[in-house]
Amino acid sequence: MILLTKIQQMKKTSIRLLLMFAVSAILLGACKKDKDAEPVAVTKENLAGKYKATEIKGKAAGVDYDVYNEVFEACERDDIYTLNADFTAKYEDAGTKCDANGSSSYDTEWELDGNNIVIRGNSMDYIGVVKSFDGTTLVIEGSADFMGMSTSFRAVLKKQ
Repeated sequence: MILLTKIQQMKKTSIRLLLMFAVSAILLGACKKDKDAEPVAVTKENLAGKYKATEIKGKAAGVDYDVYNEVFEACERDDIYTLNADFTAKYEDAGTKCDANGSSSYDTEWELDGNNIVIRGNSMDYIGVVKSFDGTTLVIEGSADFMGMSTSFRAVLKKQ
């Protein structure tokens, strides 16, 4: 009889533990964080920092291009843009050097007017609108005439 009572108590304890575990799992699953990063105000202070382009897509005459991989040379894909809060900037031929003398790095400038941005670079100037900025990832979209052709682009720059 004592053994039967102990087995019943163990069953009740096991069921209670199982129920507590199930409820905990449900509650923790319901507290899942949103994967989308919160936007950060587009200000010169927030944008100041070092960036590297990680993706540039373009479209000209109805044809899509992977500018980053098809147009940029390998030595340009690791370059750094430093944006300072006083609108001065530096383009740095980082990593693999495009010019053995290292003369590809230079001081430049950038502009910000609301969400309109201009970043002067080596192979490409980023002239467009800040579509999103989460403090780490800067997405710029723009368009321009290139050799008489209307072109559009989307550039993703990551803060280093």
